[in-house]
Amino acid sequence: MKTYLYEAFDEIIADEELGEYRTYGINLTSDEGVMSIRDISLCKETVLTTVERFNEYQLQGVHFRDAVEDLLAR
Repeated sequence: MKTYLYEAFDEIIADEELGEYRTYGINLTSDEGVMSIRDISLCKETVLTTVERFNEYQLQGVHFRDAVEDLLAR
C-alpha cells in the first residue's frame, strides 16, 4: 500500500507590482517522489486544513493537482 505524506510550507514571494508577500503551498512525498504546488493561498489555515484532509483520506498523488484546483475554484 502506498502512503502519501502532505505537508504545508510557506515562502516569501517578491512581485514587482505587489511587493513581497507570504504565501502557502503543499508538498507531497510518496513512493513516486516529491511534488510541490506553490502559492496556493495567502491563508495559512486554508492550506493546513487542506493538508490535514489530504493526509486523513490519503489522497492519491494522481489527484493532487485536481484537488488543489478544486480548492482554488471555490
